[in-house]
Amino acid sequence: MLHSFFYVMWYDIRSYITNLSTLATVCLFYLSIIIVIPFGLDGNSTVISQSSTGFIWIAFVLCALLCIEKQFSQDIHTDILDILSLRYSLALICFSKAIAVWVAILLPLILFTPLSAILLHLPFSQLYPLLISLLVGSPAIAFIITLGGALSLTHNRGSLLVAILCLPLCIPVLIFGVTAASVSIYGYDNNTSGLKLLFALDLLAVALLPWASGEILRIELENK
Repeated sequence: MLHSFFYVMWYDIRSYITNLSTLATVCLFYLSIIIVIPFGLDGNSTVISQSSTGFIWIAFVLCALLCIEKQFSQDIHTDILDILSLRYSLALICFSKAIAVWVAILLPLILFTPLSAILLHLPFSQLYPLLISLLVGSPAIAFIITLGGALSLTHNRGSLLVAILCLPLCIPVLIFGVTAASVSIYGYDNNTSGLKLLFALDLLAVALLPWASGEILRIELENK
């Protein structure tokens, strides 16, 4: 089973590496949001600095949802998904794909956070807790992306609609992520509780979403 997991995960990571358009689009959109925010606030550095952790988390979630359409579209069109489903369980395939999008897309996106922090005048003391909150909260986002990717297969033109439907699932991660990142505002105790809640959401996503995504894929493959 472990060999199957690494095989599917490496297959997806390699596809992201060979085709960097998805990563480039996500990163450029992320930086575009960060650059535009100060103009909407009239360049008020105080307001921007106080709200920067929230802005970065919102930009991160919105950009992550851009990956929904790419999760299964290529596999379903080239029949790779049919071949993989004959050898591995659909839940395992969805679990591996979630880890792959986390490694290949979300982790590089987190690497842009220091640059975003500079653009939004984030105090250096808040950068470390922000990075930790993104690292802890992003796995849950990856599993939500995989669920959305499975749902998008049932809609010929519904990738944007599916992203909107998946957005409410990201709200708890967003709330607890901002709480965990705002350590200097809310205090150390609130920071640790926010990280614990993010970790709990990760465990919940690992337990439920691969199975749910696999069931959606099973229905789609049967109706194909």
